[in-house]
Amino acid sequence: MAEQVVRDVDVRSVCSDFLYDGSCSRMMCPRTHIGKSIFYMDSHCHLDLLTTWDKCGGFQFDKLVLPSNFAGCVTNFAFPRLHYLLHDLLKPEQLMRKKIFSTVGCHPKKFREFNMSVLHEIECLVLKESGVVAIGECGLDFSNHVQSFEVERQKQAFGAQMRLAAGKNVPIVIHCRDAEEITFEMIHQYLDTQHKIHLHCYTGSVSVMNRFISSFKNLKIGLTNIITKHDVSSDVIDIVRNVPLDRLLLETDSPHFVPGNNYGGRLSTMFSHPGQAINVAVKFHQMNNLKLKTVLNISTSNCKYMYDL
Repeated sequence: MAEQVVRDVDVRSVCSDFLYDGSCSRMMCPRTHIGKSIFYMDSHCHLDLLTTWDKCGGFQFDKLVLPSNFAGCVTNFAFPRLHYLLHDLLKPEQLMRKKIFSTVGCHPKKFREFNMSVLHEIECLVLKESGVVAIGECGLDFSNHVQSFEVERQKQAFGAQMRLAAGKNVPIVIHCRDAEEITFEMIHQYLDTQHKIHLHCYTGSVSVMNRFISSFKNLKIGLTNIITKHDVSSDVIDIVRNVPLDRLLLETDSPHFVPGNNYGGRLSTMFSHPGQAINVAVKFHQMNNLKLKTVLNISTSNCKYMYDL
């Protein structure tokens, strides 16, 4: 069982003392002071994986001490075999204390687990379970040389979940990897241009991103701590510099993508957690010469709008 973690949010250029305590003893602190009225959210994480992955050492989100600025997270239950954990992680006391919300769906890499029974389970959870705010993550992932039958099975699962999201008028979280054109075409086929769409961890081209943005008025772009890495690709840098602020969502995709601009908290070399969504905001504000306060405020509003929080 993991030991209690204290103050593991420690991002370069931000004063962690002020972030946690609202005060700083340094006479001339060189780091940014984020006031208590400035909030941030993690729009995409996987608490089920944080709970079950061996490398996370029995992590318990409830033990993590987060700044009061942390306004909550949206955890994605995208692996059908782990849907059962949703009930434990979305207990009423957890919802109130940590502000945890959820999506439920089937990840494209888990297409073999998808069937009509799973689709019915997703529908029931979306309609009846308190705290479930969207369908997903679902979508297309053609990385790693997928075969033709895998492409078709992914498309079938994706289409069924989009059809459900459209019929129930609920937001949808979309995973798109090496499949931007087909994803774009399928969204046009199944969803209205006003539908709320979270395009998760986008790493495609700027030109295709602009087509998504211009075609779907309520589509938001999720950026993760990939953007904080020292070896980040030029394509990702272009995305960061071209995402309109009113379309930005901060993500950790935890336990994936340990921040590259972390000071070195106790978890920082093992896995990421929802509190580190602020690392994404810091990098975004630095790369676009924007005020950090502005990035945090608007991205939080975007998340609340996307999921009706």
